[in-house]
Amino acid sequence: MQRDGFLVPDIVYPAPSPDLGAVKIHRGEYDAAALEQAYIKQNVYKVVPDYWKQRAMGRRTITFCAGVEMSKTMVKAYRAAGIRAEHVDSNTKDV
Repeated sequence: MQRDGFLVPDIVYPAPSPDLGAVKIHRGEYDAAALEQAYIKQNVYKVVPDYWKQRAMGRRTITFCAGVEMSKTMVKAYRAAGIRAEHVDSNTKDV
């Protein structure tokens, strides 16, 4: 999409990550449900809005999450910090 002019070149700021030591790996990939729960249980969503303000304030941003529940939790955290945010997943209707 960047090559076709739909997206500008990305700037990646890796966000804080939880301890993933207890998350099982199957065929080289983390167990999706356990990964999502690790992010939620370890409260990663609480630090991301401040992290975003330090690095991306004022820029349109996409935050990729480990699952739908985490994405919705992240949106609530952004909004609580005064940051406009929306959740999008495969069930989101066209606007």
